[in-house]
Amino acid sequence: MKKNFILIISFCFIYSSSLFSQSKLKVEYNTTFYGDVFSKGSSKESQAVVSSTKGTEDKIKTLNFNLVINNNLSIFSCQQELVKDGETSGEKMGKLVAGYDDVFYKDIILKKLVSEKEVAFKRYKIDEEYDNFIWEYTTEEKDIQGYKCYLAKTKFLHLDVYAWYCPSLPYPFGPREFGSLPGLILELQKGKLVFLATKISFENVENINFDIDNMKTMSRKEINKIIEKDTENFLNGN
Repeated sequence: MKKNFILIISFCFIYSSSLFSQSKLKVEYNTTFYGDVFSKGSSKESQAVVSSTKGTEDKIKTLNFNLVINNNLSIFSCQQELVKDGETSGEKMGKLVAGYDDVFYKDIILKKLVSEKEVAFKRYKIDEEYDNFIWEYTTEEKDIQGYKCYLAKTKFLHLDVYAWYCPSLPYPFGPREFGSLPGLILELQKGKLVFLATKISFENVENINFDIDNMKTMSRKEINKIIEKDTENFLNGN
């Protein structure tokens, strides 16, 4: 049953993809977080952390992200807000948890994915693994924005990931590093963080043009060394 379902979905995806080989669209996602970012323990230290990051979950709910697709290219990024004075620790933490400053570039023909992140007040582009997820397909379905979507599951490190993809929108893209499913991902839950599509536009979509092969990037191992050094300097008061 499940094998037949996957074959049917894959056939529909391949057939529809030929119709949409030259296409542009934009998806807007809202974010939310199920539960509390920091667990409310009984220790003074735990209570202090929860108190200092009050408003984290509320901030996450205000953030919106864009996925812009031009043929084989996509960019996923947050809609930037005006910088305001007096931003609380909770608001800053909300942005960090949701990936406010992260940008993801993808080229599905070259099968390459590059993320852009801020580390120690500098921005770096990082070569990421492309499509290294093992998906479990299910027959579970639901409607999102009037489109029938199906559920697929995978793991990201220790986190459970649930993706609701739409075969009638045959674009193998989605939020952040996720995609390569037989349809556009309209809802993604990574751990307790959720990206939900609120608007899909096919007209007046901005042009994106980048050469992912010629981006100045570094490896994940190199960026981890920078993070370790920055953390060490911070702990030593440098």
